[in-house]
Amino acid sequence: MRKLVLSALTMMVCLSMPGSVWAKAYLGVSGGWSMMDAGIASVGGGASLEEDDFGFKLFAGVDCSPMMTVEFFYADLGSTELKGNDGDSYVHNGQTCYFLSDGITLKSDVTSYGLAMLWRWPMTDDLTAIGKVGYHGWDIDADISPLAGNACLSDSGSDWLLGVGLQADLTDRLAARIEFERYLMDSRDTDFISLGLLIKTP
Repeated sequence: MRKLVLSALTMMVCLSMPGSVWAKAYLGVSGGWSMMDAGIASVGGGASLEEDDFGFKLFAGVDCSPMMTVEFFYADLGSTELKGNDGDSYVHNGQTCYFLSDGITLKSDVTSYGLAMLWRWPMTDDLTAIGKVGYHGWDIDADISPLAGNACLSDSGSDWLLGVGLQADLTDRLAARIEFERYLMDSRDTDFISLGLLIKTP
């Protein structure tokens, strides 16, 4: 929480700078493929585990300098699904857990929000490499359907995130961005590969 507060203060400083100091603010949306870690070491019997899904991200940023940007974001990174029948098992945090009835689905939705610092390195007039370091709050919300079973995989916390990417200016106000990001979540990290569009203020 303390690091999130510090990041928020950094953004406030950038926003309070004169217009001549920072260039443009922007809004954007991106979507792509998430590769998550459900925290399941192994499954037994006929149980199955899916850890890849589609995700999306909403973001807004402001340029603090020609080389640096502060960005706020919210990301829905998709869901993991663990399925099994009576007697099937899985190992979570070193403990073997068992399904107590047939047709059980344990779905965990993964979301994240936070602030990141972006650094930009121009490659051509219209193409820029970007690197990112940030801090985020994350939430893993597990739902068991039907209501049976003997374990819950819900969790939450805050941790670092890292990212690299390329941004191409399509017009003076419109740009496309491709990114690879890693959201650290204790021992349940999520990788996100996305393609997005952003609109810059005039």
